[in-house]
Amino acid sequence: MLNNRTNLSISSGFSLLEMLTVIAILALLATMVFRVFSWMRSGARDSTRIIHVTQMQSALRAYYRDQGVYPANLVAGNSLVSGSITYMEELPTYPQPADGSCPSDAAYVYSNDANGTSYHLDFCLGDDAGDLSAGNNRAMPAGTVSY
Repeated sequence: MLNNRTNLSISSGFSLLEMLTVIAILALLATMVFRVFSWMRSGARDSTRIIHVTQMQSALRAYYRDQGVYPANLVAGNSLVSGSITYMEELPTYPQPADGSCPSDAAYVYSNDANGTSYHLDFCLGDDAGDLSAGNNRAMPAGTVSY
């Protein structure tokens, strides 16, 4: 009887190099997906900020049209009311967290002039949005500008 041995090298599985390559590719993809979602959430918060400011400007216009002056102050969470007229049910709060170079305690900051004939509403955007630049912006009766 002949003893005929054949050495077969059977590879079952992946080599260390193949595993490390797959892990590196997955890590890269996960990082890219995280960045895209983070950017999208930041953009959504900026869009919300712009919508809030536009809504407040509309309410302030109506208030001025009816009262002849702008309100002395605006408090987030409160309503904008004069007599029996409600101009805005609930004044919005600034979406958190702040984005970009905006301070962590960023908020909508309203003030009017001494005789109530003008106002400015300051707010911060994390990124450029349309005609508005990232950073500090100001809404006034004449429009909204970056500064």
